[in-house]
Formats: sequence, structure tokens, C-alpha cells
Amino acid sequence: MTVMRAISAALTATALSLPAAAQDSQCSTPQSPRSIDRQASPSPYNGTYSTSIVAEQTDPNVITYLPRAGVTSYTLSRCGQHYHFPIETPQGCPGEIPAPNEAAQEPQPGQWIEVHTVYASQVRPSGCDPETLACCEAGPFVVRAFSARVTAGGAQGPILPPTGRPLAEWTGSTTGREAVPNECKPEANWSFRLGCAFTVSQGQLRQFKHADPARPLQPAARLSRDLTLVPPASRVNYDAARDFSPSSNPNGVWQYGWMPATGGTFQMYTNRVPSPTLNRWNSQPSQDFWLSVYQNPSDTPHGESYWMVEPGAMILHPGPQNQKSVVRFTAPVPGNYQIAVNFSLIDRAAGIAPLSPVPAVDLRVVQGVTNLFSDALTKFPESKQFSRSIVLAQGNTVDVAVGFGSTSYGNDGTRVDVKITRNCPVNTSFFNSESCVETPSNANCCVCPDGTCYISVSPGYRQCKQ
Repeated sequence: MTVMRAISAALTATALSLPAAAQDSQCSTPQSPRSIDRQASPSPYNGTYSTSIVAEQTDPNVITYLPRAGVTSYTLSRCGQHYHFPIETPQGCPGEIPAPNEAAQEPQPGQWIEVHTVYASQVRPSGCDPETLACCEAGPFVVRAFSARVTAGGAQGPILPPTGRPLAEWTGSTTGREAVPNECKPEANWSFRLGCAFTVSQGQLRQFKHADPARPLQPAARLSRDLTLVPPASRVNYDAARDFSPSSNPNGVWQYGWMPATGGTFQMYTNRVPSPTLNRWNSQPSQDFWLSVYQNPSDTPHGESYWMVEPGAMILHPGPQNQKSVVRFTAPVPGNYQIAVNFSLIDRAAGIAPLSPVPAVDLRVVQGVTNLFSDALTKFPESKQFSRSIVLAQGNTVDVAVGFGSTSYGNDGTRVDVKITRNCPVNTSFFNSESCVETPSNANCCVCPDGTCYISVSPGYRQCKQ
């Protein structure tokens, strides 16, 4: 119970604690199931949390359990899976509770089931029934659950717990048929994937010998007071101009530097020139002053009659030997990233001979050593855009570079807007649409309207939140 109490105590914003109700019910641990309907009034939820108690691993049969209080994490292995009909944990999906005349021993197409996948710190390797808890030898125990509509037909295949968010998480117990009325069942930690769009086929259910009956909803006196909503994760956005630092290089995911005209090693700028109007990084005194990146930190435009830097804008300027000025992004985690770059000339003399012959500037976007984009700007006020979704491993780099386009670097200051969005994990394949079919060759992400990825459990079928 120490870990259970620590989990509840972590939600200090709502003054949560392991309930006295558990003592009132003559159970030493809170019980499950419970309602997790987000539309209910009053709300059953006691608070929200930005991270889940479950972290997935490469092996789909292994998870890391992360108690909220920050105590020791646990590596847990799958020890069982079963499903309940009717469902045990209502979340407010239409038709999830069958009418009395719809009751049957086995679920029919269109009816709802609830799938539980159980993980333990110690698993019995053989000689036990994986549809019970007999293979789960030692805790802590985590139940990953979701509800799904049954579809007709389909091939027999595994049922994987859907990833993504939102989640309902709480401290409770195991569930299922009670050996005696009001039985106190063993403790378990719950992570329930909320959503009404999941499906499981009749073929997938053939792996089970039978459906488990539903345990009744537990009274309030038996429930924990740590029911937590883990909302959908926001897309992670990076903006080179917005994130610009006049004092740090590298600066988080960003580095400012340059490369020789013919390519070669990226070199960071080492000299900073802070200013209330134009903050600048360059490599003085070893390189020309204008080989630099600079940004206007003020809320008013800054410049002269023939060039102007708008508030918040970031400018790349090449060097006299066509050294390319570069802003580099380094992926902090693996993922599918949307790269969007806009290049625009800011100097009215750009592309006008003899100071700045056509083309005025050379533009590049490079992932590692792979050229993703190559173009040029000829004269003010021309602009060019690049946008692509790419898969990046942790530590992979994307360079956005500006060099001079002809024989002169004069008047070649170029506004560069670099916006990068991490859409979703790369360990599942998606098409870029709201409802899509997966193919083994497709490694792109299904980008849903709110920027997160929602998965149904029918083999190969992927769907955004409805």
C-alpha cells in the first residue's frame, strides 16, 4: 500500500489522499470498477496530470510503471489478458450499456466489450491460465484497459492496448466475478484509454475461451479519491525565431552556426552581440561580421530605408566566401516531425547588380547529409517555402541554410521562419488522414485535428478520435 498512498498524495492540487472510504468499506485497498464518464455531473475526476503512469517499451509485452510520487519505477511484463461483457467501466459512449433484452452469453456485432491487459513485476512462465490472474505472481500490478465495439467476422489475431490519450488513471483493484458478495479484491493500478471509436472483431475474440462477467460498480465508500484525467498531449512546437536566445548557443534544440560553401563540418557561432534592437551571433574576429544570425527582440521594426527586420523576425546572412549561415535543429526524441520553412528577402537591393547579382541567395534544407530542399531567391520581396513530414531519430539534425546565390554576399539578408512540430510517436505507422489503413511500407503519422494519434485495435486500421 505504500506505493498506492504515494500515488494519491502526489495530486496535491486537489488535496487527494488514499481514501478513508477504503477503511469504511472494510477493504484495505480501494476497489474497482468505477464510472469514468467525463460528461457526468458532478465529475467523478479528482484532478488532472500531464503524464501517464505507463511508459511503453519497444517490446509490446513490457511497460514501465511510473508511480506519480516519483518513487522507484518498475519494469512490468504482460501476465494476462481477458475481456468483460458487458463492460465494467462506463465512460459515456453511446450504447455501451446493453439493454436487458440484448444480454447474451457472448457479445454480438455492435455490442460493447471491455478489454483488460494485465502487467506484473513477476510472471509465471507456464502452467497457468493467461485469461485469469494466475500468471501474475508479484506486484505492483497495472491494468491497461479500453472499451470497444464488436465487429463481425475478422481474422484471429492479437489485441494490443491502444496507445495515445486521453487516459483515466486511478488506484483500485482487480475486477471480475466475486467469490463472495462484496469481496475485497487485490490492489491494482489502472490506466484506461478513453475513446468511443475502438473496435475488436469477432475473429480476435476467438482466442479467448469465454467472456468474463462484469463486476458491479463499486460504491463511493470503496473508491479511491485519485481518479486522474491525463488529457491528450499537445503537439510539440519549435519556432526558431520565437525560441531565439541572445545568450546561449546551443539553445535547447537549436544551434546557430555556419558551413563552408562546399559543405563540410557545421561550426557554431561563438561571438554574441546583444542589442535591444538586433541580437546577433557570429564568429568575429575569425569571420566576416555579416556571416551571422540575428533577431529583432523588440516590438517595433528595425532597419534602414532599404532593409527592415520585423519584430521577432530571425535573419540569416551568408559570408564573403559564400559561407552558409545555418540554424540547426536537433531532434530531442524520436518522432514524426513536420518541418515548415519560409525564406524571404528583406533587402530592397537584393538581386540588383552590381551589388547583388541574380540570383541573390541560395537556400537549403538538409537532414543529416540528405538534401531535402534546394532553391534560390532572385530579388526583393520574393519568398520560397518548404514543408515536409519526416521521421527523425533522437539526435538527428535538420539544417536550414542561406548562402549567396551568385558572386556577392551584399544585401543577402534573408528572413527565415522555421517551425517544427512533432506529430506523434514513430513506432506506429499511419497515413496522413483522419481515417486510414496502414501498410507495412508507410512510416508516416496519422495527424489528427488535435495533433495526436488515436488507434483502433482492428489489425491495420487506424482512426483519429471521433
